[in-house]
Amino acid sequence: MKKCITPVELQKLRDSIDDVVVMDVRTPEEYSAFHLPGSMNVPLALFKLESFEPPVGVVVVTVCDTGGGRSELAADLLNLEGKSPAFYLDGGIRRWKQEQELKEDLVRARYA
Repeated sequence: MKKCITPVELQKLRDSIDDVVVMDVRTPEEYSAFHLPGSMNVPLALFKLESFEPPVGVVVVTVCDTGGGRSELAADLLNLEGKSPAFYLDGGIRRWKQEQELKEDLVRARYA
């Protein structure tokens, strides 16, 4: 099973099904500074304490700052439980921001 998805794949997933949960596994301070629209903050520490369980049957996408560290671990922990398929966002918040800025630049250039 593929473990990571790109920001473009995340948007396509969100557009195609309703049961997608985006979990930002960074600290509450990092989340407050910036987060993906519609995401929820579930710090990785809660996964380690086994005090958080996502709804059964939803697709979970975990997010951290650069992708592949905390978010990959969180996705792995969720996949071990087997209740919901989980992926992590490749490149994390940083890549998502870069791709959003690129889109905005292209739109501005098109209409300038």
